[in-house]
Amino acid sequence: MQLSWKKFGVTCVFAALGIVTCFPRAFAAIFHDRDGVLVQKGNTEIRRMTFPLSSVTFEFQFVPASNTWYLRAQDLSRKDEGKFGSLTLTDGKTRYDLPVDESLTSRVGKVDTGLDQWYSVPGMIMDGAMESHEKWKLEAPKENGRLFEETLKDFPKRVRALKERKDLAPYGPMYSVYYPGVSPERLRDAFLANLNAWNDAEGKPHTLLDPFVYSFGANPVSAYIGRNYHNDGEALAVFRPQDDGTYLDLDFSWLIITPGYHTKYGYMPGQSILSAGADDDFTNHVFRTARLTYQALLPHNDYGITLAGNDQSRNPKVKSVNTADFPALLPVKEGDKLLSINGADVSKKAYFASYMMDYAPINKPLTFLFKTKEGKELSITVTPREKAALAPEEDSKARRAAVEASETRGPVFLGEGRPEMTRIGVLYREAYDPLGTPGHVKSPSLVPYQKAAGIKE
Repeated sequence: MQLSWKKFGVTCVFAALGIVTCFPRAFAAIFHDRDGVLVQKGNTEIRRMTFPLSSVTFEFQFVPASNTWYLRAQDLSRKDEGKFGSLTLTDGKTRYDLPVDESLTSRVGKVDTGLDQWYSVPGMIMDGAMESHEKWKLEAPKENGRLFEETLKDFPKRVRALKERKDLAPYGPMYSVYYPGVSPERLRDAFLANLNAWNDAEGKPHTLLDPFVYSFGANPVSAYIGRNYHNDGEALAVFRPQDDGTYLDLDFSWLIITPGYHTKYGYMPGQSILSAGADDDFTNHVFRTARLTYQALLPHNDYGITLAGNDQSRNPKVKSVNTADFPALLPVKEGDKLLSINGADVSKKAYFASYMMDYAPINKPLTFLFKTKEGKELSITVTPREKAALAPEEDSKARRAAVEASETRGPVFLGEGRPEMTRIGVLYREAYDPLGTPGHVKSPSLVPYQKAAGIKE
């Protein structure tokens, strides 16, 4: 059975680099997988499932609003003779031919010769697959005469889950901190001036031996932050003005480059994989810079508790407690686990606990739930002590300018010449589209903690 695709009304396409284009009406959005959960921008959803098969990656994309399906084939051979013509999707009983959608391919664009091809998939095929109990395969004759044939593991189950799922998270940055009364330019200068400054045990600042570098790019109130000694992390920081203050919005990406190797289908070239996140040392550094900048510019709270480990640690434990100034904490001991704050679970990442303590409104009481080494749970409400801003009048512009003059500027990651990604965990260059989005967008991961602590969303 052969089915040809007919175009109905407005067509929406999710491109290889994350751009959604609708025809004839223009629209653009960027979104990506974050911790295995698809995200959305506004009311536009794209749901994706990927099948890395030998030397080829296939990605099915579903647009619920228009009930349309697309298929992207990425052939890693990057050779014209390895290109596919039409694809055949079959359940062993019926064969469905999917010709290359040349119009779609040209609109989306190709990264390299023979690399990306796009297909429109009739919805009736995918609806039928949802109810199927058969094994599905993709078959295709290549232009070099070889036949490609691979099984799509759990295809009916995955199609059904993709179409029925309702757990899409809001579109937005990974992390966000609000600095009331601080302008974007002042926050940018202070943040970047503090980026490579650490305080020792006596509070004396010093500079990292391996400094982080940053580049403004085209937007003066944003910065790409990365290491300059190995390519394993990049953060996008955007300083967004709102309500007489500024949001610092942060997203992280982690680049992994693998060398080429040989398979039964021939040579697989080197490739790069991006994921939503970076190594702990990198993220901890950026989080610490945001915290140091906040404490320098604004009054902040002291709850008498320090946590062991780093911001990425699971099941955070108490490192020390100041029982002299906070007698309510007398039952708490070093090594006790911190389970929740104001009812918000902080066990998955210590940063959530630090975030609530660092950025809660001044004099905001917080209720901490601890679990002792003996297994006893302690619920303790602590009223913080207010601490004055450390350097509220400091002009960091000159300090930042001095750092700029001493270092080589420019993007250090994701530049030209990187191999194409085969498993796209985050989008090339930006995990979301803050520079093209007017106004601040909430951080999905922080909403429950902001609500629990009364932090501005």
